[in-house]
Amino acid sequence: MPAATDEVKLIDPVLPTFLYDITLRGLKLTGSQFDLRVHRNKSDVTINVLKRWAHSDASVVMTKTR
Repeated sequence: MPAATDEVKLIDPVLPTFLYDITLRGLKLTGSQFDLRVHRNKSDVTINVLKRWAHSDASVVMTKTR
């Protein structure tokens, strides 16, 4: 059985209309560290992993329910 992976999970992420993007630096998750960029385009957003430190099975998942 494969090892469980750790996740950063973003469910229906949104940014306010005055904010086009935000960079989150140094997010830590079980031995890993990430820099993430969240970018808004009208009513949609994209997530980019800009940098990752330390090898890990951690992942970033964006889920849209609406």
